[in-house]
Amino acid sequence: MLNEEKIKLMTKLALYEQKKGSAAFRANKYYRADFVTLHVIASAIAATISFLLLLLIWVIVKVDYLMQNLTNLNIVSMGVKAAVIFVILLIFYMVLSYYLFTKKYVDIKSELISYNENLKELHKINNKEEKAKKEKLMGGYDIDGENFND
Repeated sequence: MLNEEKIKLMTKLALYEQKKGSAAFRANKYYRADFVTLHVIASAIAATISFLLLLLIWVIVKVDYLMQNLTNLNIVSMGVKAAVIFVILLIFYMVLSYYLFTKKYVDIKSELISYNENLKELHKINNKEEKAKKEKLMGGYDIDGENFND
């Protein structure tokens, strides 16, 4: 006879493992501070590369203007403005990343707690089935609850 509760639990566990499991299991290997720091650093690197690419695109678009006014431009003030914009954007991305990845880690941990509870429940069901099989093979119990084979 099929145990409907066991099938539901196994399906739920399998779906979690397929959809979110691999990322959750990898994240579970880290402490929260390490997980968040790693992602904040990656985010800072991505923001830096993005800013440099946008700056390069701006220079390519404005190359004619820059070449015509090269002697009249205050390159130091332009560099300072670019640096200030970069620092502001970098701080913004790092704070945003810190918040988002802290929330993601907490969500992953709560999902893993639920996953582990489902695994424990499945283990209990399996233990009950094994115990029932052993009892059936041993001949069961008499009216007083004593085993026939004792």
